[in-house]
Amino acid sequence: MTEVSEKAQSGTRLGLSFNGVPQGECLIDLVAVDGGDTLCASDDPDALCGLDVKFSRKG
Repeated sequence: MTEVSEKAQSGTRLGLSFNGVPQGECLIDLVAVDGGDTLCASDDPDALCGLDVKFSRKG
């Protein structure tokens, strides 16, 4: 299922957690940046792009 929010703005956070994976529990935040056009992965609540990984939608 894909859900797109037109309300996401820079600074909006989406928390993800994965339980039962072989590596153990995984927690990560995706933070909207660039006016909501890009998501940055972060494992640090004080750093917007703490993992230096960005996701964007190309249209």
